[in-house]
Order: sequence, then structure tokens, then C-alpha cells
Amino acid sequence: MQSQNPDGSLQIMYTIHGGKDMEEIELTHLSGHKDSSIGNGAADHLQLDIYGTNSVKNLLDRPTEFVVGELLDFVYLSQKFARPLGYDMWLAVRDLVDCRRDRELPPARLVDMGSAEQAEALHVLQGPVDTASNSSSSRRVAIDRGLRLAEKRQLPLGGRRQKWLDARDALYEEIQEKAWNPKRGIYSQSYDEPDILDSAVLVAPLVFFCPASDPRFLSTLKEILKSPERGGLASNSLVYRYDTRLSDDGVGGEEGSLRTHQRFHIAGTLWCIEALTRAGEYDRPLLQQAVRMFEDFLGYSNHVGLFTEEVSVAGEGWVASAY
Repeated sequence: MQSQNPDGSLQIMYTIHGGKDMEEIELTHLSGHKDSSIGNGAADHLQLDIYGTNSVKNLLDRPTEFVVGELLDFVYLSQKFARPLGYDMWLAVRDLVDCRRDRELPPARLVDMGSAEQAEALHVLQGPVDTASNSSSSRRVAIDRGLRLAEKRQLPLGGRRQKWLDARDALYEEIQEKAWNPKRGIYSQSYDEPDILDSAVLVAPLVFFCPASDPRFLSTLKEILKSPERGGLASNSLVYRYDTRLSDDGVGGEEGSLRTHQRFHIAGTLWCIEALTRAGEYDRPLLQQAVRMFEDFLGYSNHVGLFTEEVSVAGEGWVASAY
């Protein structure tokens, strides 16, 4: 937070020493290693969920809206286990929340898009830009975590409390009104595409947007758990991020983006298992389904127990092992 850009935004990542230069270099001399590289060419991309959380996650635009969501969620969670927030750090947090609250956002994707120029953000949907649902959620997460931190540590808000409360509640109402598709019974990928599912919405309970037992969320979860042939995103105990046959990610082809319908999304699968587990507290069959799904999921790890970001239909891992 102390390495903000002049406009108050953040990069999505830094070096271990806090540096901003992370040139991506392919290591072509490593035989037997497919697509190996160091650095990260996306370091200066605009990834909004870092601010509030990798969202509802819809629920969850601007450069770094998501980055701030993730960052402030991390700061909030760290207060359970780490050193209490100091005043100087709190001022940085407060400035970030103000920056997110005050920004007038252009139309954006629900799950993780900013403006058209930010189309490369977030291993991301790169097609036509719609009205955001997830980016709205990330803004809400950032504001909510600022309020929770102030309450938890009795930190001063300097007259901001009511403004933050109003902004957070307005975003909540907006998401419920514009992202919810009552005909299909789902939280949609974007306000402008009400029939498209995205497994990113499954993080809603994790970011305190709604409980897993909420009827709207349960309805969305059950739709995602249907097979692609029936309009869902699940198969073989794995979950796709979204269906690229319906949602244009601007990349095209089966090999294009991290989140293609042709490869299962590991994070989306884990979000689904988490959602089933939480919902299973009130509906035991859902908990049993979560256990079965998790046990099957473990079979997709590699020889050292790690998981790639994606898994092909044939069970082959794709992209860097990260889980």
C-alpha cells in the first residue's frame, strides 16, 4: 500500500523487495518444461478484484479495483492473526477506500473487467465490455473491509462512516437488482448478459455478500452444478469458469485464455466445494456432495500434490502449478 502509483492505484503484484519491474522472460533453454518463464508480463495490467476480492467475485473498475478488494480483504483477515494495524497503515487503507468509493465507474464486466483499455486484466474476459457485477462487488468489499477494520480496531474515520455505509449499501442493492436474473434464478456474469453463468459468483459467501444458505445463492449454485448440456458449468466433479460458447472472452479458440470452457477451472471448483460445504450446514445432502466432490478433486493433483490452474477434459494439467 505504500507503493501506490501516482493516481492512487496499485500494481497487481510486486517483487519480493517491493519493486515494480517484473519483465517476463521465457526460459527456452529448459528442456522438458513447457512454457516456462520468470517474471510476469501482467504485473502492470489492471486487475480490479485485488482491491476488494477476487469476487462476487460478483459478487462482487478501473485499474486495480479488484486489486484493492483483495488487498483490503487480506488486511482485514490479517487482523485476526497478525500485528494490529498502525495509524500510518490505517491512513493508507482509508485513502484506498476513498479512492474506490469516489470513482465513477464506466460500464464493465460483472466478474472482472474494467474499461475497454483494460481488456487484458485478470487473465480475463477480453470481449465486449458490459456493466459490471463483480467489479461492483469488489468495490463493495473494499468499502466493507474499511468499515470493519475501523470498527474492529476503533480507528478514526474522520466523518466518512456514513458516506462509506451509504456507498456499500447502494452497491449491494445495485448488485441484487441488476445482477440477479429472476427468470433463470441465477446471479449472472454481467448486468447486460443476464443468462450467462460464471463460477466466480461462488465466492459470494466468502466475501460476506450473502450466506451460502441464501435462496438466490443456492439457486445459482444448483444451476452451476448442472452439466454444460443442461446449461450448467460442472462435470466430473470439476467446474468450468464460464462457457465461452456464450461469453466472448476476446481470445477465441480452445487454447486462448486461462478461463475457457474447454478446460476446468481449479479455483472455481474449490469455490464450489466451499459453497457446498457452507450450504451443507443447513442442508446435509449438500455437505455430502461437497465431500464427494472434494475427494474426486484430489485425484487431479500432480505427482507432488500440487494443482494446476486448469485441468483439461482429459485430466491434463494446464498453466503454472499454483495450488
